[in-house]
Amino acid sequence: MKMKPDCNHPRSKVLHLFVGLFAGVFIASILLVTASKADEFRVENSVFSGNSQNPITESTTIFVKGLVYDFLKDPPEITLFDAANRRFVLLDLSRRVKTELRTDQVAAFLGTLKTWALNHQDSFIRFTAEPQLSVSRDEETREYLLESPWLSYRVKAEHPVDPVIVTRYREFSDWYCQLNTMLNPGSRLPFPRLLLSRVLAENGELPSEVHLTLKKTGGILGRQQIFRSRHQFIYHLVQADRDRVSQAEQFLAIFMPVTFIDYQKHFLRQ
Repeated sequence: MKMKPDCNHPRSKVLHLFVGLFAGVFIASILLVTASKADEFRVENSVFSGNSQNPITESTTIFVKGLVYDFLKDPPEITLFDAANRRFVLLDLSRRVKTELRTDQVAAFLGTLKTWALNHQDSFIRFTAEPQLSVSRDEETREYLLESPWLSYRVKAEHPVDPVIVTRYREFSDWYCQLNTMLNPGSRLPFPRLLLSRVLAENGELPSEVHLTLKKTGGILGRQQIFRSRHQFIYHLVQADRDRVSQAEQFLAIFMPVTFIDYQKHFLRQ
């Protein structure tokens, strides 16, 4: 007859205590690594027009310590997104000035813009205010297709190492998309892209490559336009990333604050 282990034996208690402590340390280590992966990662972004191999925009986005730093290559500008304090800080590296925008200011601007668009005589503008797109997904290629008579998205997606990253990335990208509309008068409304962001987030995925086609309509678009963006997710930071963040923090401390209107005038003149 096989004997059961004596769990009341003193040596057995010590063994169980040791195993319990080891398991606790191991689980805590796993949780710490997971939290680190979710809190610290980098995204390399490039945007292309048509079939060109030369990007029209390049940037690096660094997520660290609950903050997001977006480094735009040209013009040289850093955007800090502080979700906890519901604000953006924009840093113009050439003029060494900074300005701050609260997310409620951005939301209010987009609300006004949406109302204007919904009542616009142009049907494309009305569409972008409340876009309706069909959604399909190829399970083998993991590509999404969001389509309408006006525009379509074809998206390659990936699962992150930690699902929390999807939430963090979506929060930043949605706000940043709306901020860009505010910073660039006359640009397309962000609502179709926000819809795409929601679809990916609901499926726990991130966009690695996005193809946007603005179709021929005979309206304000005039002709078909194609844009594509690439987003490379790196699920760790290196020392160079930390150095860039440290330098951005120094700029935040020493750059002269200006109003948003004064900050924006410089870019509108270019």
